[in-house]
Amino acid sequence: MGACVYIRSIDSSGNLSSHLLCSKSKLAPIGNKRMTLPRQELCAALCLARLISNVSRAIPSSFAEIRAWTDSQVVLAWLNGGASRWTTFVANRVAEINTLLPSINWDHIDTKQNPADLVSRGASPQELHNNSLWWIGPEWSPLAGHLKSSPRITLDTDLRQMISREERKITICLITPHESTFLDELMSRYYPDLRMLSRVTARLRRIFVREFKVSTCLVPLETNQALQILIRHTQRKGFPNDLESLELGKELKNQSSLLQLKPFLDDDGIVRVGGRLNHSCLTYDEKHPILLPRSSILTAYILHSEHINNHHCGPQTLLAISRRRYWIICGTSAARKTYRQCVVCARSKPVPNSQMMGQLPQERVTPQPTFAVTGVDYAGPVCLVGRRARGVISSKGYIALFVCFSTKAVHLEAVSDLRNADVSCRLHKVFESIWPSHEDVLR
Repeated sequence: MGACVYIRSIDSSGNLSSHLLCSKSKLAPIGNKRMTLPRQELCAALCLARLISNVSRAIPSSFAEIRAWTDSQVVLAWLNGGASRWTTFVANRVAEINTLLPSINWDHIDTKQNPADLVSRGASPQELHNNSLWWIGPEWSPLAGHLKSSPRITLDTDLRQMISREERKITICLITPHESTFLDELMSRYYPDLRMLSRVTARLRRIFVREFKVSTCLVPLETNQALQILIRHTQRKGFPNDLESLELGKELKNQSSLLQLKPFLDDDGIVRVGGRLNHSCLTYDEKHPILLPRSSILTAYILHSEHINNHHCGPQTLLAISRRRYWIICGTSAARKTYRQCVVCARSKPVPNSQMMGQLPQERVTPQPTFAVTGVDYAGPVCLVGRRARGVISSKGYIALFVCFSTKAVHLEAVSDLRNADVSCRLHKVFESIWPSHEDVLR
């Protein structure tokens, strides 16, 4: 790829003269399949824009007009389309070209009139010596003073595909409108302090209910009622269809996630888990825990509060403690998420130490005859039967394991007790099966 810069001047008589000022060439990368021909032509246009910028800074006099030409219709379409429309490779180069030389100063030239092709295709010195296209430039229009305008080329299907191939893919996001209520904003404001949320809700409830306005301090019953308001709001948002069926006395649909839990409404209008523990000695909350969805912010409030109150317990302990009153759908993953998001637990999580193994004893690494150095261990107790017959009484016994230190061979023997005499007798039996003359070894 290459670029050429020509300087054109007009004298007082109106005579036009054009001469080659400078040129630059650049090798295209070899073996890069992503470097297509339109991209190479875009890189050549960038080379020309940089060369024109350098020439403008080097020559102190100002130019009346600066124009650039390319024989690629694809490059002109990229320059006129703006940088934000194209992919990263094309967008970066289009942005730099438009910064150095705006797209309004670019025009199309026929390939036969493009002297930069001599740089990219190559030419011998004899061909360049008398080549007017190289030294003077293309033919100029005597009236306009510009290049002769090339006939307007309509973009065919192939050129349109080359242009659209570098278009940035547009991702369409569908946003579902969410109606934010006052309680939602209240819960999102005081996260993760469940105690503060309950107290603020109880104070706001006093505006409408005058039952406890005698005392300025909150009583525990008020905070419990405020928490029930938040629970009912959360259940109505998390299980709208199931709650509507329970209020109308209908059965839940087969697709419901609460069908296996046999839910019911208590006297306060809260959905609880059913079951068969009515006659147990457990408390009412333990027999019929409150149902909560996994992804609600109130569930995160409750799990975080239980996690802090129980000294930053693990996910399994957190799930067991929360189920004393609440039954969270997919509670295992919700408890793990709360544990992972705890900053204190993440910082204080101990790293297990890896114990370095000691050196092997000399008997383990020295070649020796089999069972020359033997280790003894026992397994059991087991029941030993001398023969298979009716009325035979089994006796208590053990399994003696003889392990060779050098070859790791293992020999098993049944022994009646753990006395040394019995073990020595079995060891003689092992040596007799391996070495006929084992007296020397035993000595």
